[in-house]
Amino acid sequence: MKPSPAITKIIKAARDSRDGDGCAHISAKDVGKLVKARLASEFPGVKFSVTSDYNSVNIHWDGFPMQDSVEAITRCYKFGGFDGSIDMEYSSEGWLLPDGRIAPASCKGTRGQRGAVPEFATDCPQPGAVLVRGGATYVFANQYIPAEAWAEAILSVSAERGEEVDLSGGVYNCILDGEFALRDREIQSRVAQVLADGFEARRPAVAK
Repeated sequence: MKPSPAITKIIKAARDSRDGDGCAHISAKDVGKLVKARLASEFPGVKFSVTSDYNSVNIHWDGFPMQDSVEAITRCYKFGGFDGSIDMEYSSEGWLLPDGRIAPASCKGTRGQRGAVPEFATDCPQPGAVLVRGGATYVFANQYIPAEAWAEAILSVSAERGEEVDLSGGVYNCILDGEFALRDREIQSRVAQVLADGFEARRPAVAK
């Protein structure tokens, strides 16, 4: 991923503002820009809306790609999280790479407070990487799936299983009627796969 001038500016600012420990602060707003650039590179043609506030980044998009595909990429852009087992927030640091990606650097975790998050630390992954902290504690991925797409997937999986879903009440009732089946993880996984295949087939064309 070749960084844009805006991303190069963020990297230079971080490199120039390192403290005595060699670590720089990065804002949630800049993390949002890094996330948007990364998603544009990974999923060309998809329109992502990326906004930020003081400690979080929110991503919204319609249809393709599936949410877990986005979260697999964006989880590295979080500078902390929340350990529900002890009701405690925690922070972490990251390596800002020369191409604008962020890799995990370190986290003290919460096990010292009897929590569930383990401590870790990594070496600098490549020359030119900058150790950064601050950023966004949370990165939320929000995929919008139209009701018609849900209904189509549920009907498809129901047909595979030799079951019928009543469509007389419209697509919303179809989703509600099929909701009990979604409690089964195997069926839920199959519905998600049908949705993903449908979105993949209709994904935006990328101009060459």
